[in-house]
Amino acid sequence: ARIIEGTLDGRLIAVDATSGAACRGFGNNGQVDITVGMGAVAAGDVSIGAPPAIVRGVIVTGHQVRSTQRQEAASGVIQGFDVITGKLRWAWDMQQPDRTGAPPLGQAYTRGTPTLLTTPTADDALGLVYVPLGSAAPGQGSGLHDAARQRHANALVAIDVTTGKPAWSFQPVRNDGADDDLR
Repeated sequence: ARIIEGTLDGRLIAVDATSGAACRGFGNNGQVDITVGMGAVAAGDVSIGAPPAIVRGVIVTGHQVRSTQRQEAASGVIQGFDVITGKLRWAWDMQQPDRTGAPPLGQAYTRGTPTLLTTPTADDALGLVYVPLGSAAPGQGSGLHDAARQRHANALVAIDVTTGKPAWSFQPVRNDGADDDLR
């Protein structure tokens, strides 16, 4: 048994539930840096502020970004990691829907995309994780958002945890100019 926790500096940490010791086989000595593949990320730009969901052996996490200040904020990529090894199983970059893993060397996940600010909910029987997304960056500038960023902004997206692809999406708020994130 292990405990998985997210940190305010963008890491997932796995510890043994009995001893409290780091699970050495998870990522790099018990830690996974979720900012890998995001390009330049300054300290404090990415933080895991809510518990990740675990379904069918996959840790699904999103994160908060400093998005209200600039359009090219860090990516809102949703990632699925193996609960035992910490290896990336998939990444959903909503503006690169055909890519299912890390970006190629020298490239990054799309910047400024909507983020998961709260706790996702998982359905183990269906193999889905329900991800309530916020607005695209900047948070109060819907006129600056292109159609691809708006497609999943302020939406509830069901992601298949085996593929990392959306099964469906429901967007109750369109062209949000008031930063009304789903929470």
